[in-house]
Amino acid sequence: MIFSRSILSILIFSLVFSSALADGTRPTKAFHELFELNVGTAEGTFLKTLKLKSLVLYKDPDRNSPILHEVEYMNESSKYQSDFYELFDDKSGVYKFMGIYSRERRGDFYKVFYKGEYFWTHKSNYHRITKVENLILDPRGITANVNKIEFFKTPGGEVFTIPDSLKRYSENRTKKVDFLPKEYKWIDGVLWVKLSSEKGSCGAEGISYTEKLEFWYTPYKKGERPNYYYAYKSGC
Repeated sequence: MIFSRSILSILIFSLVFSSALADGTRPTKAFHELFELNVGTAEGTFLKTLKLKSLVLYKDPDRNSPILHEVEYMNESSKYQSDFYELFDDKSGVYKFMGIYSRERRGDFYKVFYKGEYFWTHKSNYHRITKVENLILDPRGITANVNKIEFFKTPGGEVFTIPDSLKRYSENRTKKVDFLPKEYKWIDGVLWVKLSSEKGSCGAEGISYTEKLEFWYTPYKKGERPNYYYAYKSGC
């Protein structure tokens, strides 16, 4: 009887362990493949309290790896470089605003582009690191062009037909409409976000779209150009 219980315990443990492994590798499991690495600046203006002085680039994702570059945040005149982020633009089409972007993470290290090559940086080099889905789920809302983005009733399901009233509203708003993101799902390497026509905390007063709508769209697909916008670059 004791032997049978031991065998049963091992079988149960194996099933649970196998299930955990399967969940960890399943393509529908949430993962965070794109990160915004912020060194403390927005719109070219650095934080006054920023203590970081340079970005250290390693050969490998290891503190003991050779340091290949140290990119200073200040230029020769002791002013912060307004075009600092341009140095790390890999021309992938990622919307630049407040950070360097990384598509690969290993432990506390993030792989970044610099002068034609990719290097590794440690998380301690950054003021803030944000996952792409958290950029989207901003309570201030996000801005989208309803004439250029395809919307769906469900993630990967039937296409959502934009009503004429929303099209007219978008024309009066220079084709851009503010939406409130409600939730997200990762499915097979695709980030799906549910949008509502509700007004975000920075929505314009008195001219918001009144009909209640909800639909899904894909701001990011693994390996492809992102399709999302910040709602308000300079805050409310």
